[in-house]
Amino acid sequence: MSDLAKQIMRDVLNRAPTAEDYRQLNQLLDALPAEILKSPAAMYEIVGRMNFLQQLEATIQKAGRHAQQQIHHDLPIRVDQAALIAVNKIRDTLPRDAAASARRLYKFATMGTLAIAIVTCSAGWVLGANHVKAKQAATHAASDREFGRCIDASTAAYATSARRGVRPAPVTSDTVRNDLMICAAEYADRRAGNH
Repeated sequence: MSDLAKQIMRDVLNRAPTAEDYRQLNQLLDALPAEILKSPAAMYEIVGRMNFLQQLEATIQKAGRHAQQQIHHDLPIRVDQAALIAVNKIRDTLPRDAAASARRLYKFATMGTLAIAIVTCSAGWVLGANHVKAKQAATHAASDREFGRCIDASTAAYATSARRGVRPAPVTSDTVRNDLMICAAEYADRRAGNH
């Protein structure tokens, strides 16, 4: 370190050079040409910048230490806040109490059972109605067939009796009318579903 730099430090900065000052100044001055080393203005500029850099480094270190201390101080509070937020989010997804959950489940089960009952009853009604219709149609067809046979038998007996004279007493029209009325009564009874 040059005597000029030492003198500037004592006069301008009001302090004696430290070991760090010696190291930094020697590092800077070794890279400079000899003419600059003799210039008081250049030396003043170098010493001022070196002092500024030292103050800047000290400020950065102090800010870093302060930030670390603040983190250490705030860390438990921040962890507690994060845990509280997580617990609140979990709690918000849960039901308020068992009774509310049971009511909701009961309501869902009731609505589901009601929907299934409606669908089942509708299907049963439709299938039952079709079954009854089919059975009634079969019964009506059988009734119609039986009615036709009865009429054929009544009229055939009259026609056969009149043509051949088979019976000792021929079938009269009153007999045929009575037979036809019996056929009609049986037909009406069958259509009503009594047989």
